[in-house]
Amino acid sequence: MELNRLFPYFDAESNDLTTEGHLLPTRPRFSSLMGAALVAGLVGALGGCSTSAPPRTSSRDLEREDELAVVRDMLRRAAHLEECKTALAQVNAALNRPESPRPSPLSDTEREFLKRAVELSDEDQHYAQLDQFPDADAYYLEEVLLLQEAIRSLRLGKDVAHAERAERIGAWVARQVWPLEHTLKPLPAALVLRLGYGNVAERVAVTLMALQQAGVEAGLVAEPKSNAPPRPWAVAILVDGVVRLWDPRSGRPLVEPQSDRPMTLQQARAHPEWVKSLIEAADPGVDFRQAVPASRVWLSPPLFALSARMRWLQSILERDPPLRVALNPVTLHERWKQGGEEARFWLSSNSPGRSLLDYVPTSEGGQGKEAPGSRLYERCRLALIPTQQMPAMLRNNEIAGELRDRLSAVFSARFLELALEPKKPRDLILRGQFDEASRALSEALTSVQNSQQRAGAQSDLERDATSWAREMQAATAALSRMRDRPQAGDDLAGARARVETLNKSSGKMLLLIDQFAAEPYAAALTFQMALCLHEQAERVARDRRSPETKRAAWANAVGWWNNFLTRFGAAPWLPTPQIEHARALLGIAQRGAATP
Repeated sequence: MELNRLFPYFDAESNDLTTEGHLLPTRPRFSSLMGAALVAGLVGALGGCSTSAPPRTSSRDLEREDELAVVRDMLRRAAHLEECKTALAQVNAALNRPESPRPSPLSDTEREFLKRAVELSDEDQHYAQLDQFPDADAYYLEEVLLLQEAIRSLRLGKDVAHAERAERIGAWVARQVWPLEHTLKPLPAALVLRLGYGNVAERVAVTLMALQQAGVEAGLVAEPKSNAPPRPWAVAILVDGVVRLWDPRSGRPLVEPQSDRPMTLQQARAHPEWVKSLIEAADPGVDFRQAVPASRVWLSPPLFALSARMRWLQSILERDPPLRVALNPVTLHERWKQGGEEARFWLSSNSPGRSLLDYVPTSEGGQGKEAPGSRLYERCRLALIPTQQMPAMLRNNEIAGELRDRLSAVFSARFLELALEPKKPRDLILRGQFDEASRALSEALTSVQNSQQRAGAQSDLERDATSWAREMQAATAALSRMRDRPQAGDDLAGARARVETLNKSSGKMLLLIDQFAAEPYAAALTFQMALCLHEQAERVARDRRSPETKRAAWANAVGWWNNFLTRFGAAPWLPTPQIEHARALLGIAQRGAATP
């Protein structure tokens, strides 16, 4: 591979740097698009006329029906961010037609409820009443679509009770997101899932979003504080009119002491000692005897879901199971009231319901004040890259400037792609596409092994690569100087040719980077393979298959967890919580493999 695919260099015919960029998918062009309300009215009129001949449908009406079908099809096929942006742009085009009806605005009662009970700021209320879809909505739609696919893979049919749904979802989140505590601003649910790690608040936010897609009413339990946000110590699940409690750390239902019966919030208030450890972990120093009886349920639905446009979008989508992108806060509050709880809303800073909107930058319609490159944006990427495993010339800044940045990007790209890119193994695992994920992971592991063999066959690889990097740094510096500060006697054409020649001889540099990345990348791939096979075994264990088939599926997961822990369990560049998580999942798999 030549570095001219990875490095920008001066084009011989221009003064510009050339590099490969990321282009948005070309949006399909349609002559016009029509909103669902008009078509729904047309269909209703036709369906209500049973004794007379149906009215003739004009060519324009047929065109609008066809265009609505196109929009629905785009939304059905959309799965990733750019696809969601494209689909919503087409919806906006439909809404922009002069004769097209807009989504019905929020009622006066709903607006008053958002202001009084939900306590939305003026900015949030304005956002909820937009009748066009900003780009920020595409982030939310992508998040919902990801979670819906994940929930579908858990096989939560209509016959699965809500308590069982909640338990399976809690266990899935606990498997997919290993605990890594921090005090930074929480990241949105979809990003936490792709990273595969998060603190308690982030894992709880993922759980709440997943439960929403599964049709399970869920909230948080915390003591109200006059001048501070609530500090949740449990997750509340509304099941058959009763509020049950879940442990936010383990993702498991709380049970009564000396019993397997589910613990309710009412029982915890009567016996605060039952949840003492949870209270003290969430809010150190608080008196649990006062805090538990005073605790109440807090609802933190996504701000996106409270808008009229999302309600309209949900009404035109034809998906099974339904895509739950909208919530009515009035009816949501009423359902909890029927369960005996006067729930309150929590949508201020750092709450689960606004983490995504606060993450999306203002340039895309969100409320994120931090630009790309800031601490919040970058920490999720940097945490994935084992920088201490880079070649010494990059770790020690022997190579500086743009060349170092580009070489570091070559090292880092594989780790970022594995975790964050659509249709890559991590994304496939989350969506329940285990066969595709395992094939991709197997191919990647074979590629790593091949690159290690090629590197091992090279003598003096690091010396030659370092020499190349120093030559390239000197050549690009000379070319830049001739461009920026020309002097008499400069050979600009020769300088360009030197850079291009070095680009074409970058093989040893790339091979050295592959060699240094091989071990940590193999660890990341092996971890994901073990997790993929573990999830597959979880599904097989619930199928109507033979006990031998189920034990074999678990044994496969055991083998890969053992492989990961044997090879990488002592690796200094792997976080200790991730190693502990692997050991915990190994224990689960071993028990499954030993089941008669």
